[in-house]
Amino acid sequence: MASADPDGITATLGHNHKKAWLTTNLTRLFCQPDGPLCAFAPASLQVVQRHVSSAQALAKAYHSRDHSNDPTGADQEDVPQWARAFFRLFEK
Repeated sequence: MASADPDGITATLGHNHKKAWLTTNLTRLFCQPDGPLCAFAPASLQVVQRHVSSAQALAKAYHSRDHSNDPTGADQEDVPQWARAFFRLFEK
């Protein structure tokens, strides 16, 4: 499931690429034995888009608030790893 360029998540889910990337990779996500969603019944494109959009919205909520118990705020220990993966989408 290669992305269009080295920017990774920005190339796959950013700048209105989400629908095209999901359309291209939906079968790979669900139907390949090593796909990350292979244990689940395949879902429609619309359902997967809705779930990805919900995850992006929740990650954006994490992005725009204080995250750290560290006085400098640098550690961001309260941010889940899955949410951090989305942060590049919001920083450009």
